[in-house]
Amino acid sequence: MRILVVDDHEEACYMLAVLLQGYGHEVKSATDGVDALERALQEDFDMIISDVLMPRMDGFQLCREVKKNKKLKKLPFVFYTATYIDPISKKFALNLGAERFIVKPAEPDVFMEIIRKIIKSHAMGRLKAPNQPIEDETVYLKEYNERLIWKLEDKMLNLESVNKELKESEEKYKDWIENANDAVIFFDKKGNINFVNPKFCEITGYSIEEAKGLHFYTLFHPDSLDICSEYFRKRLAGEEVPRNYEMKILSKTGKTVYIDNNVSTIEKDGNITGILTIMRDITDRKLSELAGKRAEEEKSKLQAQLAQAQKMEAVGTLTSGVAHDFNNLLTIIQGYTDLAIEMIDEKDPLYSDMQQIYIAAKSAAGLTRQLLLFSRKQQIESETLKINRVIDVLFKMLNRIIGEDIIIKTKLAPDLWKVRGDEGCIEQVIMNLAVNAKDAMPEGGKLMIKTENVILDKEYSAPAPEARPGKFICLSVTDTGCGMDKETLQHIFEPFFTTKRLGKGTGLGLSVVYGILKQHKGWIDVTSESEKGSTFAIYLPAVFKEFEERTKEKIISEQELQGKGELILLVEDEQGVREFAKTLFERNGYYVLEAANAKSALSIFEKEKENLHLAFIDMILPDKSGVELVEALILRKPDLRVLLSSGYANEKVQWSIIRERGYRFVQKPYGVSDLLRIVRKVIAFN
Repeated sequence: MRILVVDDHEEACYMLAVLLQGYGHEVKSATDGVDALERALQEDFDMIISDVLMPRMDGFQLCREVKKNKKLKKLPFVFYTATYIDPISKKFALNLGAERFIVKPAEPDVFMEIIRKIIKSHAMGRLKAPNQPIEDETVYLKEYNERLIWKLEDKMLNLESVNKELKESEEKYKDWIENANDAVIFFDKKGNINFVNPKFCEITGYSIEEAKGLHFYTLFHPDSLDICSEYFRKRLAGEEVPRNYEMKILSKTGKTVYIDNNVSTIEKDGNITGILTIMRDITDRKLSELAGKRAEEEKSKLQAQLAQAQKMEAVGTLTSGVAHDFNNLLTIIQGYTDLAIEMIDEKDPLYSDMQQIYIAAKSAAGLTRQLLLFSRKQQIESETLKINRVIDVLFKMLNRIIGEDIIIKTKLAPDLWKVRGDEGCIEQVIMNLAVNAKDAMPEGGKLMIKTENVILDKEYSAPAPEARPGKFICLSVTDTGCGMDKETLQHIFEPFFTTKRLGKGTGLGLSVVYGILKQHKGWIDVTSESEKGSTFAIYLPAVFKEFEERTKEKIISEQELQGKGELILLVEDEQGVREFAKTLFERNGYYVLEAANAKSALSIFEKEKENLHLAFIDMILPDKSGVELVEALILRKPDLRVLLSSGYANEKVQWSIIRERGYRFVQKPYGVSDLLRIVRKVIAFN
């Protein structure tokens, strides 16, 4: 018999089909009344067995449509249902023309006996040849029954064998699934889990009850969700997609689990009904691989940083060496120009020319100062500063560096308090922040430099480790650039950290800014958000008038700059500088004894120490450092006046000793008036 089974529950439909096939019947299935009616009209069936409650068209509607159709109305129609089992529903079903109304679950033997009786009652009409009446109905039924019984007995034997094999196979696979080292998951067509094994629970932390109904959107890690969703959709559509791939899922607690995924479709009657997924936990291996990869990346990064640091150190050494020699040359150029200007009448055409040379020399001296700041060979010399004036001086340079596509604006407090600091270092801080802002705005934007007075209390200053209550000036640099995320903000002051591509940044700019501010007893706060720009706010302690008055030195007039016949020991290894200094001193009332190295200086000192008023010594000498020479001289004459000079500072300078002893210092290149003024102060007031 060809029987059409109609049930929207796949499991029920499958079990009924197995039972009927075991008795030799050919079975086709449909999921609702609409599907069943369409198949019944297109194909030939000998019986319909249907559930009642189904989508689109229920069993009652299906039975009504079958019985009123000319082709189908003689088909035996059987209801097999677990719903609507009251007497009224049964009576209604039989009135529609159904042969029987069977309540689930029925014992297989009982169910098949009912089906047999229905078949028997319709057998005569099914077995007779077309248009040939049955002459002896009793004989025919007897023969039919004998054949039917024989077939049933044979099929029963086959069914027992099949059932035994199925049971053994079921037990085998059940045992495999329950004890598998891999997670086994069945997803329905909507992506919901309808089965998991214990290994899945072990991996994810979900119980079997919690896992059922869980959608893969919840299970898959966000990094894997898009590709897994795409594969799921394509697989249900019958498209070719990879069966095996790695992905990440989330445990119940949100922990990331790395998975090796093996996926296949579940099919029934040629239709895809779900997805079978076998997941192997590879978290330990992946974490080990990732750790190794990170270690290798970190090693490469450190090697690159070391190479960069060595390169920067080499550049700094080269720069400072060039600046030293350049400062010596500028001392000669600027000094002799200054001397010449004093001797030329202002109406002479040469006077204007010499002034231009002097201005150019001063500008060049400013450039070497910047080079020394870059190489960190410039000694910090604190003075009372007006930050607004520093910004005004830098403004033109900033416009040239930043470029025309970025608009620079300032909002400077007119009554801004003063600070104590090194002007060059503060310039470097502002320049670094401005250049960083420029790099954050490759397509152009706005840069705002603002100053204001702030008074911080304990509550405000608590969040920042370096912050403290008090009066400060706040200098802020705000850009409209790409901004930074929270992760980047945590690292911006670390040496060598940079967001710029290789070769475009050293990663030292902000760490130098941080160090300078620490030296100035200040700090920096940063606020930033991706795509919304950044603000760097610098806080420096304010100083007031009374402090300035206590530290104010006596001003020496032009008349007081002249010497009174004092004897100066001039120690300078650079001949041009030495000759200029000697000329300057001698023209202004001093006597000079000159030496090119420490040995010569000691020899002169031993002869003239009682007559010496001042030792003017370069800090870098070929045979000894200037500090070592000074120590040797003072040991022999404790009241000796000392003035040190240098074009740059390096590790030989010994700044700690200079500060401790209170030795005076003048930076090359020095001007005529500046040098005479400090020499006069050292001799008279040291």
